[in-house]
Amino acid sequence: MYTNALETAGVKDANIVVAAPTPISGTSALVGVSKAYGEITGSSIDKNLLDAAINEIAVTGSITSVDPDDAAVLIAQIKDELKRGGYTDAESISGLIDELSVQYGFTLTASEKQQIIDLCLKLLKADQVQSSVGSVVGKVGGFFSGLFGKLFKK
Repeated sequence: MYTNALETAGVKDANIVVAAPTPISGTSALVGVSKAYGEITGSSIDKNLLDAAINEIAVTGSITSVDPDDAAVLIAQIKDELKRGGYTDAESISGLIDELSVQYGFTLTASEKQQIIDLCLKLLKADQVQSSVGSVVGKVGGFFSGLFGKLFKK
């Protein structure tokens, strides 16, 4: 789930360790990173983008009918398909989820499927809001790349 979120953010070739004494969702970490980014750079990540990223982690973590790693793979594949285009409404996204679920042999609950549909619609809406300056993935990627570049200067 965390690797997928970082890839969505445009961070590649990164080694991360996620550790906590109790199970965590990762949403607080994103908020903390956003705050740190603002303090380091003097600028902030768009609230729509941050909300979409937080929602992605929450939805991926809430899919319990399949293995957590499989849920992350499914979400990543769905996002790849969204980037290719042709999925603009709940009905077309539902069909995509059904197709990929069959392909991967997953059985999602109706609630999980609806959460994924809602996530996709949120990602598409956030992307439309940002379309004049780049995609959600590009903006979030720039956010993390800039943050990590400033934090880990050699």
